[in-house]
This record gives sequence, C-alpha cells and structure tokens, in this order.
Amino acid sequence: MADVLQTLEAEVSRMLAGMRRLSDDNIALRAELQAASLAQRQLEARLDEARSRVESALDRLPALAAAGSLASPLQTIPPSTPPSKAD
Repeated sequence: MADVLQTLEAEVSRMLAGMRRLSDDNIALRAELQAASLAQRQLEARLDEARSRVESALDRLPALAAAGSLASPLQTIPPSTPPSKAD
C-alpha cells in the first residue's frame, strides 16, 4: 500500500509541476501577445499616416504642375563651378 501511495504522490507532484510550467508559459505568452498586438497597432497607425501623407502629396502634384510652380529637378540644382587651378 505504501508503494502505491508513493507512486501516486510522485505522479501528482509531476502533474503539478507540469501545470505550473504550463501556467508560467501561458503568462509569458499572453505578455508577448499583448506586446505584439501593441506593436502591430502602432505600425498600422504609422502606415495609415504615411499613406495619408503620400495621398496628400499626390493630390497636390497636379495642381502644382498646372500652376507652373513645379520646377524641373534640373532647374533647382545650382550650376557647379569648376575648381580653380590655384587650389
């Protein structure tokens, strides 16, 4: 009878240790999930903001080009002066 009780005690102890490990893992996974969800929401907000800025810039381009205020990229670059031979 003592052997049966010892075997049962060992089995219950093993099961309790497994439950504790699973509980700890569950807590850690919930924290990771919460952090990942927060990071995803932040990235989605940044993506929405970037999308809005790009759409706004694209909406302004035709108006600027039609008004003649959109300069050619070559017109905005100042001419370079060659280095003097005295240098």
